[in-house]
Amino acid sequence: MKFDLALSNGDIVFPGEGVSRGSIGIVDGRIAAILDPSERVEAGRVIDCTNRWILPGVIDPHTHIGFGDKENDWTTETATAALGGVTGLMSFWRSDDLDASTAPWIAEGEARSSVDFGLHFGVTSTRHVDELQALSRRYGISSIKVYLMYKGATGAAKGFTEVDDALLFRALQAGSRVKNGVVSVHCENTEVTPVFREPLMAAGRDDLPAWDE
Repeated sequence: MKFDLALSNGDIVFPGEGVSRGSIGIVDGRIAAILDPSERVEAGRVIDCTNRWILPGVIDPHTHIGFGDKENDWTTETATAALGGVTGLMSFWRSDDLDASTAPWIAEGEARSSVDFGLHFGVTSTRHVDELQALSRRYGISSIKVYLMYKGATGAAKGFTEVDDALLFRALQAGSRVKNGVVSVHCENTEVTPVFREPLMAAGRDDLPAWDE
């Protein structure tokens, strides 16, 4: 069989199993065969991996594409990820109108991302909860996140006025009805945090151990 690409004679890392010398044949961007070093490899392009490791790509499940530089993040952040061995990532996506904004955001990613990607929906309103099942079916997104650090005045300052424990429980209920649904929680307690933070700030503490107190 002739491959599009072959990674020849490298030390292949099999997670949980060990390392074996061999070659990998790739067709249409997918692994088509793992070959013994003694087997002859024919490919349109052969990369000699002698004395080099061949590792599976890393999947980063927690990224914030668009939270920094929305215009350029798909390009810069995913290129950096690829350089570090990350071949797939999951990024959080928040918007007042998830239905209207998700398709354009996915299209931007498909046009500019250097790696495979998926999205987590950020749930910050009852509208998001009510639309969750339909949105999940439409866009194939089954991962949901609720941000409890946006409760009360902290959230209101950022325009989030509906985040509370009731929204969390509604999101958990809605997530249970999504196929393969996973609900994660940014679970700070905004009422308790100042009890610990304010004495440290009053004492002028900004050292690293203070963050653990």
